[in-house]
This record gives sequence, C-alpha cells and structure tokens, in this order.
Amino acid sequence: KILLIHFAVMTLSIFTFIIWARLVPENLISFGFTFIIIGFVGGYLFWLYLILTGFNNLDLKNGLKSDLKKSKILLMTILTGYVVFVLIFMLDFDRENNDIPLVINILIAPILTYALFETAITLTKKFKYYDKNTQPNIWDYFVTMFMLSFYPFGLLMMHSHLRLILKDHYIIDI
Repeated sequence: KILLIHFAVMTLSIFTFIIWARLVPENLISFGFTFIIIGFVGGYLFWLYLILTGFNNLDLKNGLKSDLKKSKILLMTILTGYVVFVLIFMLDFDRENNDIPLVINILIAPILTYALFETAITLTKKFKYYDKNTQPNIWDYFVTMFMLSFYPFGLLMMHSHLRLILKDHYIIDI
C-alpha cells in the first residue's frame, strides 16, 4: 500500500513540473526539473527507507541494535546531494569561470559516494544475516549494488525478498 504512495509522488512531481513550465518565464523552466528529480530520487530513497524499516522491525524483534537513524541521515544526504547536483548544472555560471560548479561537485561527490556505499553495505549485511545467518562476501556487495542500479526492478526484487524474510520471521502475513 505504501508503494502506491511512492508512485503517486513520482506522478505528482511530473504534474508539478508541467504546471511550473506553464506558469514561469521560459528562462526559469529548467529549475522546475528539480521537481522531477526530487520526485524520482526521493521516491527511490523512500523505497529504500521502507526496506530498511522492515529490517529495523526484524532487529527490534530479535533484540539487535537498530541503525535506522543512521540510514535516515544517509538517505537524506543522498537526496540533498542530488538536488544540489541538479541545481548546480542548471545555474548559468559565467562562461569564463566554470570552476565554481566543479569545486562544489568535487566536494559533494565523495559524500554522496560514501552515503550510497554505506547504504548498500547495510542492506547487504541485513539481507545476508536474515536470509542465511552468515556474513556477506565481496560478491554479495556487488549483487546489492547491481540491484540498486536497476530501478524499479531491483528494488522490487529486494522488497519482495524482504517480504519473504519477514514472513519467515512471522512479522507479516502474506
């Protein structure tokens, strides 16, 4: 049911962009693209948050330490970083001084990379622990990054796998 909200947010972001494009002057239309970025990237990160929330429920049931707050911070960092990337590329900097966007992007890129890798590491560890009760190997991390790369199908497979794990641990009834 909550995934329907995800798709509604993405659809609303497209409609918001269309309304924006009709109301603002032509030179500001490109800034409306941030509505679409926030809708799609935000929806993607919301879906990841739902998966991490499922693992949080498993952690609480099993008496393990939860790291949901850390995951929230990482996901918000990714969203903020993507919005900044998009806005920087849309701003019309002076043609002679293109160093400003480059410097800002060089500062943001490692932060975004860390946040994305940390999220993938967390997901891999959780899936491996609750599925097989073992530690992940290097191949498992690559599989998780591969799954995260194919939106929405990768997240759909991860979400359905989580639902099976939750069913096995009697958290939900399918």
